[in-house]
Amino acid sequence: MRDEPRISTLPMTAAYFRLILRRFGSSAAKRNALLAGVARQDEKANASPDAQITVRTQLRQLAHLNQIAAAGWGLELGAALDAAAHGPAGTAIVTAASLADAVDVLTRYANVRTPFIDLRASCNGERYVLRVIETCRLGAVRLPVLEMVLLSTQEVLESALGRQLGTAIYTLPPPRPAYWRRYEKVFHAPVTFAGREASVSFPTEWLDWPCPLADALLHRSASRRLEAMRQQIARDFVDTRVEAILEAADDVGLSLVEVAARLRVSTRTLVRRLRKRNTSYRRLIDGHRRRRAIELLLQPELAVAEVAERLGYEDATNFSRACRRWFGKSPRAYRARPRF
Repeated sequence: MRDEPRISTLPMTAAYFRLILRRFGSSAAKRNALLAGVARQDEKANASPDAQITVRTQLRQLAHLNQIAAAGWGLELGAALDAAAHGPAGTAIVTAASLADAVDVLTRYANVRTPFIDLRASCNGERYVLRVIETCRLGAVRLPVLEMVLLSTQEVLESALGRQLGTAIYTLPPPRPAYWRRYEKVFHAPVTFAGREASVSFPTEWLDWPCPLADALLHRSASRRLEAMRQQIARDFVDTRVEAILEAADDVGLSLVEVAARLRVSTRTLVRRLRKRNTSYRRLIDGHRRRRAIELLLQPELAVAEVAERLGYEDATNFSRACRRWFGKSPRAYRARPRF
């Protein structure tokens, strides 16, 4: 788990706090139960559209909800979290040019809205996998939170595509809950209970699917707002500081030694702090090169070999392998894909 004391004090939107009060606080007794132990200023957040609460407050409310609501409340709440419920994140996803761009928004900004979870993407042969990473201990609300995240992911991706993800596969950690048959009513694809973590996978070829509501201007505007929020929330996290240093560097990036020197720490200390954040320098530099690869491959005047060289790959074959891992296809195929 990552920096749990720090994560519990992070700010997050009060939108979900308000939604839970409205949906499950149908009586004064239930409302009071959902607000038990909540600070006065956080309770007032219910009336302010731009207000923030802490992660600790949100998790406390979820724990109260778990005590008063019937089993399976995570399914009900997850089904209610459509794109509109996620503010600028939902806007950026729905207005993305393709599913690949929508997934990029999901993986980069999921923890801006809900810092207690993160999303990681990987290409596994012909399947593309989105894994849910728990950044702090969720305790008794773990299963409903994971249900909520998977259903919400289904809602926003289907909103982006205008179609159901019928051949996706959802995975949750065992054991299977007693109410598992209700999954068939809310999930649009099979759910298995065989993984150590929650995930959803779909065919890699789906990444090229266009989003019918694509709007480049709205997408850029929402993405800029999300990036500003991400920097504000995580500005003192070491991985965010490393990303900022890499972003200011060239296409290749910098070595671990160079980044450690700029942060005025030893490489051993940097590695340890990144591990505490559940990441590594290798993952961060890989993400930096992936983002630069997207930009460079969109420039037709650059040969693929030149892009590979600019990203620090001495062998174009290694760059091709990296692209297949990132995008599920070769750099030439990625460059030739339809863009809308």
